[in-house]
Amino acid sequence: VEGPHSGGVYDREKEFWQQAEVMIGMLEGALRFDAEKYWPAYENVHRFVFDKMINHPVGEWWPLLAREGEPVWTHMSHSWKVNYHTVRCMVQSIKRLEKLLKKIQ
Repeated sequence: VEGPHSGGVYDREKEFWQQAEVMIGMLEGALRFDAEKYWPAYENVHRFVFDKMINHPVGEWWPLLAREGEPVWTHMSHSWKVNYHTVRCMVQSIKRLEKLLKKIQ
């Protein structure tokens, strides 16, 4: 992880809403700027979300995962976790994927 702060990374956990929003951001970057740069980043996050972040038997996203993909919290919800980010991610991703398809066809 790179950034303007000094010192090492202190928080490597992956929270559901951040993963949802970065999926949208990488697709937007692919649309607006350089698809060759942003598409691999999108694919990486997409694969992590669909392989690790979604608890498929219950159809919901884990609230918090370790970097390796193991749940930190085993409960599926808490007072601040709502479906806003996860549903928004899917709707906005579909819209952007459709636009990307039109660009390459």
